[in-house]
Amino acid sequence: MFHFPKLYALDLEDSTLLPEIDHSQAQYVLVDFYAPWCPHCQHFAPEFERIAHAAQSSAGNSSSQHQVDQHTLALSSSILSGTVDCVKFSHECTSWGVDGFPTLKWGKKEDWLARSVSKLQTIDVWPRTAESVAEWIGNQTHIHLKTAMLSRVDVMRMMHQGQSIPQAADPVSGQDKTVVDPWDVQLATALVLHNALSQHNFLQDKEKDMPRAALVDFVDLLALRFPEHGSQTHCRQSLKSLHRLLDSEWHTLGYNVERNGESVFVVDASAVEGQWQLCGLNWNNYSKGWHECRGTWPGKRGYTCGLWTTFHTLATQTEDQHAMKETQVVRSMIQHFFDCEECRDHFLQIPVTESDIATKRDAQLWWWNAHNVVNRRVGKLEEQYQDGDPEYPKMQWPSSKECPHCRETFTGHVKQHKSFLRMPATTPEGDVPLEYPTIPQAVEHEKWNLDEVVAFLDRTYR
Repeated sequence: MFHFPKLYALDLEDSTLLPEIDHSQAQYVLVDFYAPWCPHCQHFAPEFERIAHAAQSSAGNSSSQHQVDQHTLALSSSILSGTVDCVKFSHECTSWGVDGFPTLKWGKKEDWLARSVSKLQTIDVWPRTAESVAEWIGNQTHIHLKTAMLSRVDVMRMMHQGQSIPQAADPVSGQDKTVVDPWDVQLATALVLHNALSQHNFLQDKEKDMPRAALVDFVDLLALRFPEHGSQTHCRQSLKSLHRLLDSEWHTLGYNVERNGESVFVVDASAVEGQWQLCGLNWNNYSKGWHECRGTWPGKRGYTCGLWTTFHTLATQTEDQHAMKETQVVRSMIQHFFDCEECRDHFLQIPVTESDIATKRDAQLWWWNAHNVVNRRVGKLEEQYQDGDPEYPKMQWPSSKECPHCRETFTGHVKQHKSFLRMPATTPEGDVPLEYPTIPQAVEHEKWNLDEVVAFLDRTYR
């Protein structure tokens, strides 16, 4: 459900990355470290296939390419182009210094084989297209890649050919379709905890380690608010156990190393997961996949849908006196552990102050509006790149079908929100700025009835 299909780039794994490099004739190696759930990784995937195709085309003429399999052609190119899925192989990505997605690493073959991470370069160009990457490579080397031979539209058509829509895992028996499926919350929580432990370095000094504090606080919140329905009756107790591990036995969970001249603490995620299980469930069960958050194509919906479901559920479970603090705990988790840098930075621009969230209702509405702010922005990006999920277009939510009375002329009082942050006047080329980031702006634009929206949230995430 997650893994991107591959056309021309080699699909590298932790056990094959260095052997494939060693066997190739390439002088240079270009690797796209990606997370399938990351929108910017999804936008870039067809562009990277165009780069890989151009690199392979430079290894032989067009007539001979049809007589040689793609794997052999890739190894014979002067540039070896490959991808690493950082959900499947998180430790490998961390070992190469990857701390955000997508990360494009470039270097000489011998530097990769020697694992000389400091000698590798990160290609950070904008707009992130095959042409801009090819131009960067051309400025560094004598190699001039001809990306015009294959269009983005052609790549996307090939990537979708032959793909069947993945089947959803069996829904919970008797599940009310008007209520979110708790399985998606559990799976998203399992993934966010796994990613935090396996893909991030921490400071040796616990007192200065803000990421560790954010993780401990988030687990503490989950232990208090995680939904418990049906078979999920042991979830909060299991999260309390994890909180004790992270809070009291942190020093036993990993080891200290030197990375890039800095002393860091690395958690042995495999060891942690060997002695702890979320909700007492064997980790292999999560390979069953999503229920309501299943997307049409690999990487669509899934993790991000599951995260939003979790955020709304936690907000619905909160209490007035804790609403602001718990909102900030979740925001801090996103700040430190959501590894799509551009997505994270835009999310953190959504205004929130002490006066914004004084009650549970305020928290529910803040997360609902934040979700719509992100939907609006991502929807425009998907329209720009023509790579949205055809069955689940981004929209302002809830739809009139889901909540017939949520949109109407609103005449009641709306709290005037003040923001610590100002929206940027300009954005990078090709980027999409946030629109209507406050609730009053959203109400004015969509004619929301906030009382009905809150009632919808209560029904859906109870």
